[in-house]
Amino acid sequence: MNSERTTTVQTRHPPLLTIVAAWILLGILIAFFQRPIWDAIWVLALGVWPLYALAGVALLVVAALRARAGARDARAAIALILLAGIGLWFGEARIAWIGDEWVFKLHFARMRAEYERIVAEVQRQPAGDTTSEGALHGVRYQIDRGPPMRVAFLQPGGMLDNWEGVVYDPTGAVASATGWQQGVAGRFSAPPNVRVLFGGDLVGCERIENAFYRCWFT
Repeated sequence: MNSERTTTVQTRHPPLLTIVAAWILLGILIAFFQRPIWDAIWVLALGVWPLYALAGVALLVVAALRARAGARDARAAIALILLAGIGLWFGEARIAWIGDEWVFKLHFARMRAEYERIVAEVQRQPAGDTTSEGALHGVRYQIDRGPPMRVAFLQPGGMLDNWEGVVYDPTGAVASATGWQQGVAGRFSAPPNVRVLFGGDLVGCERIENAFYRCWFT
C-alpha cells in the first residue's frame, strides 16, 4: 500500500518536470525585472541570459538522456523547455516592458509626495542660472528655469549621457517628444526649444499624471 502511494506521488510530481517548471518561472521573472536589474547592476546583468540559456541546455541534455532511458516525463520536459525557450525569445521584450512599467509606477507612487514638495520648494527659490541641479531630501533633480520653470527628477540607471527622469512640466510641452521620428536615431520629434531642456536632448516622454511626465534624454 505504501509503495503504491509513493508511486502515485512520484507520478503526479515528476522531479524533472518540477525543475523545468522552476526554470521557466525563473526566466519569466528575469524578463519581468530585467530593466530594474539592468539599472542596478548592468555589468552583472550582461551575463544573466547566457547563464539562463546554459541552464536550459543542461536541462535539455538531462531530459534527452532520460528519454533514451525510457522515462515517461522526459519527452514532456523536452517539449516544455523548447516551447519556453521560443516563448521567451519572442516575448522577452514585452514581458520586460510590463515589468518596467509596474516597477516604475510603484516607485512614482512612493515618491510623488516628495516630488511635489521639492517642486514647491524650488519654486520659492530666487531665480538663478538657466539650468541648475541639486538634491533635496536625498532626491537628485535638475531645474530648467525657462520660463516656465520645469524640474526633472533623475531616475536610477542611465549610461554616459543617456538618462531618464520624471519631469514636472505644467505646460505639457514635453509631450511633443514622442521618440525618434520613423525610428531613426538622431531625428528628434520634439521642436528645438523643447528638445534642449535640461541641457540635453529630449528623445521621448510619456504622461504619468497631472503635470508629471516620464522622459528619456540622450
